[in-house]
Amino acid sequence: MRAKYRERTKVKAKVLVTAVCALGAVSFSCYGDISREDVISFHLDYYEFKHEDKEEEERVTEERQEMEKERAKKSQERRERVNELLKKISEDLSFFVSVEAVYDDNAFKTSVDEDAEFFTTLDFVLNYNPDLFWKLGHTKFSLNFQGGPNLSITNNEQLNKAMYLVKGDVSHVRGKYGANVSGQFKKEFVPFGDIGVGDAAVTIDRYIYTYGAKFFAEWKRFPWDVEYTHEDVEHESGSSDSDTSKDRFSFTNYFELSAKTRLLLSHDYETVDYPNRDEGNSKGHTTWVGIRGEISPKIDGLIRGGYQFTEIEEGDETETETVEIELDYDMSRRLSHTLRIGRATTATPYSTETWTEGSSFLLTSSYLPPITKRLRLGAHIVFEQDDFSSNREDRLWGGGVSAEYALKKDIKFTGRYQFRKKTSTEPDVEYKNNIITLRLTKEF
Repeated sequence: MRAKYRERTKVKAKVLVTAVCALGAVSFSCYGDISREDVISFHLDYYEFKHEDKEEEERVTEERQEMEKERAKKSQERRERVNELLKKISEDLSFFVSVEAVYDDNAFKTSVDEDAEFFTTLDFVLNYNPDLFWKLGHTKFSLNFQGGPNLSITNNEQLNKAMYLVKGDVSHVRGKYGANVSGQFKKEFVPFGDIGVGDAAVTIDRYIYTYGAKFFAEWKRFPWDVEYTHEDVEHESGSSDSDTSKDRFSFTNYFELSAKTRLLLSHDYETVDYPNRDEGNSKGHTTWVGIRGEISPKIDGLIRGGYQFTEIEEGDETETETVEIELDYDMSRRLSHTLRIGRATTATPYSTETWTEGSSFLLTSSYLPPITKRLRLGAHIVFEQDDFSSNREDRLWGGGVSAEYALKKDIKFTGRYQFRKKTSTEPDVEYKNNIITLRLTKEF
């Protein structure tokens, strides 16, 4: 009985081994007697290998899960960085839309045939001003755009033109040294009379391109800076004789009088070219001496005097002496004033006016009433005086008031009124005008 059982077991084992060999793509038959112990050992090895395969699968699964978790973590970190960057950009980015309506009862400032103008402007203003601190210093970026369609209606014509301004600025400070690069493009339209080549009641397009660079340093108690600026002014065809190209190089040295006050000494070199003329090009030198900074605990500003010598290409010369005062006075938390005073005397031996003297005075005030935090009131007065060697005398005086009210946190309404009157011993240059301005601004 046992012999028959062993025989059947051998047959089964031979069949099993043959099947395994066939599945393993082994092209030979396995003949031979296999004992019961060999079969049991084969089964034990099979289950051991199967267990090891299961452990390997579990290990691979765990590694895959860890990799997926790591990818998910990195993806989350990237999303957080992007969200943080977008949040930072939104904090540095501001967008405004404003509508302005202006009424001027003497738009071209003429003594006769006064032409009233109704001027409307739709402005889009975009400002991006990030402020970055990093290992290599402190960097500031500034990108500004302002402009939109304009409609000007007068008795003579109706204009639909666009005015806009694009300005960019990058500055970097590292320790006691720093540099700044800037550029600007502006499109506007102005009366012919403003450039002195035609009828004051006709407007033309003007394009202004400006770029420059500045390097500054804090060297012990003697800070200084070097600056270069280039400006091109172009007019539409028919007025190109008024195009100019200017280059200015400036060096300024400061002497610290106190922690917030400095004595300045500056020298400017400027060239002016008229690319579409054969005359009028000039080179000039200007030297300035003054004080900048805190004059008193509540007064801050600039006081300086300058002398300018200009040489015209044809051999003529002009000399100008200038005094400028710019002061800001914070009388209280609610009331502040700004004062601008200037006086210039120019000697021009080659001209019909051998000398001219001009003075200007402008005082502006701003007041926050205690009744509400939404209202800001303003006022200004202005006076200008020009005297000529030919005994001609021009006087301009005026003033104005303004009010700004915050309807909401992001909506402001502004109203302004301005009056100007000019008198002269030359009746043709006299004029007076009243200007009313209404403006509504929405911030997004």
